[in-house]
Amino acid sequence: MVKYTIADAYNNFGEINDLLWLGDQVQFADSTAHTTHTVTVDGYNSTDTTVSQHSDTSGTWGSGLDLKTIIKNRKDSNTSAYVYLLIIKKATS
Repeated sequence: MVKYTIADAYNNFGEINDLLWLGDQVQFADSTAHTTHTVTVDGYNSTDTTVSQHSDTSGTWGSGLDLKTIIKNRKDSNTSAYVYLLIIKKATS
């Protein structure tokens, strides 16, 4: 597991993009470190990571957004304090 503040996650997204692999989990947590949402990596390339998530009727999480946009939205709305990367299996080249 790797922990970032929401600001660090956004500012260091390239590092995050390099760490994640298909099936890895990304969790968002509030200021008390309570996890509020989890997404699963379902695609990536050298600059972008796409995720799958459950539907949300509030519209908070959006549909079809890439991970960097989700992190930015959570940072800008001040609704998440931390991002946790749950690395399931390290990729082999």
